[in-house]
Amino acid sequence: MEDFLVVGLILLVVIGLYLSTYLLNKNTEKPQDTEILKCGACSSLHCNVRDKKEVQPDKCEIEGLN
Repeated sequence: MEDFLVVGLILLVVIGLYLSTYLLNKNTEKPQDTEILKCGACSSLHCNVRDKKEVQPDKCEIEGLN
């Protein structure tokens, strides 16, 4: 029974660390004098760069490899 509690506690700590670092990263503002890539080439559904209002995903700076 103690092993189950230890594994559960470790799992909760790992998930908590992941969520807290994700939220801290999402809320961090970009440094001055940097440019956000304007790209829609990646297939990530949760892209923080593409979701910003200033980014236009239809204007991609990366050319296709075809």
